[in-house]
Amino acid sequence: MLIDIPTRELNLAIQISHLRSMFPDSHSRIRDHCELEWQGVLSPSVYSGSYVVGLNYRIGKRPRVEVLEPDLVLPARRSEIHMFHDATLCLFFDDEWKKDMVIAKTIIPWTCEWLIHYELWRVTGEWHGGGIHLSDQYSEKEAR
Repeated sequence: MLIDIPTRELNLAIQISHLRSMFPDSHSRIRDHCELEWQGVLSPSVYSGSYVVGLNYRIGKRPRVEVLEPDLVLPARRSEIHMFHDATLCLFFDDEWKKDMVIAKTIIPWTCEWLIHYELWRVTGEWHGGGIHLSDQYSEKEAR
């Protein structure tokens, strides 16, 4: 019989410590004791350009990531490239990210992977990143 042992959410200070350690040139802060904001520059491969990425994480919610610069070329249906209607990236299935995971070791690498798939999509016109294509009617509330 498997026992489901509850996991403990990493506090924001620990998350920021990891982000600052792995991305020393990035900027981060904690707002209202319950929200982490992070901004950094990612280059997903040696052949890629640089992307300014913003991350927002509220305790008890899923991390939200968006590309701030450069402006992305978007298809008519954002869901085609696994992006929510609010321009945040669809990086994982609901059960893949847990509150005890380190954002710098999960969400940020998954963002780099998304960016590589975005670059491939720009060249091929086909999304190679897998996942489930969300319909345009799929609301942010349902997705989170």
